Amino acid sequence: MTTPAMSEYDWMELVSFDFRIEEGGFDSAYLSYPPTFEDPGLQTIAADERLLHRAVLGLQVELERWREVHFGDAAVLIDAHRRQAAQRREAGNVA
Repeated sequence: MTTPAMSEYDWMELVSFDFRIEEGGFDSAYLSYPPTFEDPGLQTIAADERLLHRAVLGLQVELERWREVHFGDAAVLIDAHRRQAAQRREAGNVA
């Protein structure tokens, strides 16, 4: 399940970031685990804390729907995405 304007990777990056927000608040998530999107437009949004905060708030309905659909496997999916993101960083494949 993705939003039409995002790749699967970018959607999961947003989902992962949203879970980080839930764990420690937006400021902590932004400082410690900022999202690394593929899409240049999303990269621009992620570079500005206020824009990213508004974007996350604007997608809360979709994020909550994802949580409902993936209630039983959310942790597995997020962990898999975080491993993939780490491998990309290690390989130098980050935008």
